Amino acid sequence: MRTSLKSIIAAAAISVAVAMTAKAQQPILSSETWSSYYNHAAVSLQRLRATIPGQNENITITEDFSSAKPNFGSVNISSNLHGPYNAGFIGYFSGGAVEPQAAYAEGWVQRNFGSKSRIMLDAGSTIEAGADAIKYDWSLFKASTSTLDGGAAVLNTALNGKRTNTYYGYADAGDDYKFIGTGYNAGTFVELAGVRFGNTAGNFSYVIFNPEAKTWSFKSQTGIGDIDTGFYNQGLYRFGTNYFSFPQFHPVHLSPFDTKGNTTLLLIGNGNETTTNLAAMLGTRISTNVQAGAGINYTKSNAGRHIGVPLHANITETLGRVRVNLDAQTDVTNGNTTAYVGIRVPM
Repeated sequence: MRTSLKSIIAAAAISVAVAMTAKAQQPILSSETWSSYYNHAAVSLQRLRATIPGQNENITITEDFSSAKPNFGSVNISSNLHGPYNAGFIGYFSGGAVEPQAAYAEGWVQRNFGSKSRIMLDAGSTIEAGADAIKYDWSLFKASTSTLDGGAAVLNTALNGKRTNTYYGYADAGDDYKFIGTGYNAGTFVELAGVRFGNTAGNFSYVIFNPEAKTWSFKSQTGIGDIDTGFYNQGLYRFGTNYFSFPQFHPVHLSPFDTKGNTTLLLIGNGNETTTNLAAMLGTRISTNVQAGAGINYTKSNAGRHIGVPLHANITETLGRVRVNLDAQTDVTNGNTTAYVGIRVPM
């Protein structure tokens, strides 16, 4: 099965790459290194990504090397077919491309109606896994217009001869300036809202809760003055709705709250039956590359109550073609510290 998997992925990639090479397209390569630190424990992830653009096709190869879990990679081949159709193939592999611990294949086709409306069908399946591993099969449908978007998916899992279906779905409506969304993720509900007033102010908020597990979380990010329009827009709102409603293969690092405007406000919380965590932080843009913030947090658990004072800083520097980002936060009352370092190197 391993030889078959590698042959399938290699043949698909080579055939499209040959076609693109004939068109004299140059690959776009990049390397990102993420290092997360929490209270003396570091977790690193290095992402290598190569994109080979063509006139009608694209190949994107992504490999995540993690110090905390097995490596995970994907080969994504998409093509603009004749007329209003697009199609693609994605191969995923866990544990490395040469000797994968698990591998999955996914295919999709999209029908476009003008530039704003489309429908998409997607299906995937486990094509290699250990004898005692869970096998996955999934199917997904999406449809969208300029202001409406929705989708539904079913995931079938098989373990020791027993099969179980899990359901997912979402719907949203709006544009850059007003947006609402709702999602369902295997028993967890998601509610989202976004609003924007020109380039002056914006807010994006969401609430996630699971009635059966009795868990909940929320996050509200407000920016005032020269706001980040790349964050407060329909594309990001829709991405958030999808991200929380459907399982994701590759992790995403989101920019911190104090990058969203000249003045920013973050309200965040999570909890369950025994624990409650709440925080409010105010941030400011010190310069183009430096943002900082401070706030107050409250924790209640069986161990008691704690009120903390978190301080946050985000620094981004471009050194030649290398982009470096440092995102750090510490609580001055107990020393709890989290840090993220990201380095992006185009090659």
